[in-house]
Amino acid sequence: MTKERGVARTAASSHAARWDCLDVLKLLACLLITNSHCRAIYPWYFLAIGGGHGNGLFFIISGFLLANIRLSFGEWIKKRVRRILPATLFFALVSVFLTEGLASMRALGFAGAGLLLINKYWFAAAIMLYYPVFYLVFSSETRNTAWLSLFVYGFGYALLYLFAVDKTVFSVEPEGFAPFKVYFYFGVMLVGGLMRRILDERGEGNAPEREKSVRFASLVTAAAAFALGAAVYALITLKGQGLSAQFLIHAGVMAFSVAALRTAYTFRTVQLPDSAVSRFVRLASASTLEIYLVQVTILPYVTGLPFPLNWAAFFAAAFAGGILAHSVAERIRVRRSA
Repeated sequence: MTKERGVARTAASSHAARWDCLDVLKLLACLLITNSHCRAIYPWYFLAIGGGHGNGLFFIISGFLLANIRLSFGEWIKKRVRRILPATLFFALVSVFLTEGLASMRALGFAGAGLLLINKYWFAAAIMLYYPVFYLVFSSETRNTAWLSLFVYGFGYALLYLFAVDKTVFSVEPEGFAPFKVYFYFGVMLVGGLMRRILDERGEGNAPEREKSVRFASLVTAAAAFALGAAVYALITLKGQGLSAQFLIHAGVMAFSVAALRTAYTFRTVQLPDSAVSRFVRLASASTLEIYLVQVTILPYVTGLPFPLNWAAFFAAAFAGGILAHSVAERIRVRRSA
């Protein structure tokens, strides 16, 4: 990596977190993931789609934003742990004492209760596993390390799918902390980091005509990939067919995530107007973790309500509660650092 490239990456790193296009994409991820948790809410369970695509967006954006590492491992992982663990532990305790009930958790035993919480909050557990490996890959200044890691990941995915995954049942996107599903999404995060390295090195000097053509192609690809994943999922869940080709769901999620991020990148110079809607987009984007934690925790409390009241209550409580929880956590962090 030349000195000039390193400077360019550092400059790009200082601006990426403020790109409104990524805030919009993270809001879309929140909406898709929240909708996927409505399986017990909708009158027709197959309406609760989009969870895999929302997860893909979240992980590819995470990889994109974290790829330019400038800190020691200790400092870097400390920031990640402070962001993820306190909020997750708080909502896990809410589950233990309120949602699930202490008596029920005691009956499960320590191992059973721990497994229940890991399955319930698998999203947070997965990303905490990803961080150390991601650091090893992207703390390197050379892009070859990321390419090699992606090759090894792809080879491992093929071996696992061919020889370890049970293809007589739906195995690629089950509920909870499923090892193969967790393995897959790490690859999405790797791709996000690699895309950041590639796009940073290319710079922001592409001609407007080139950007428009890339935008159109990326939008078409994202739509086609979403349709592919949804079609295979529908074929499996509604017809009980296509289990041997269920890897196409992951292929669709990966292609959708890449195309959606590439589309968003073409809007990197566009800023949202100063309005209530823009402020909501930015608040929701900053609160993606808490929105996820809130919705998983409160779901049992709204399923007994009639439809569509339960749906409206679930979305409103998830977003309002998540944004509030994030605001409180931020105030606590600021006070501690003062």
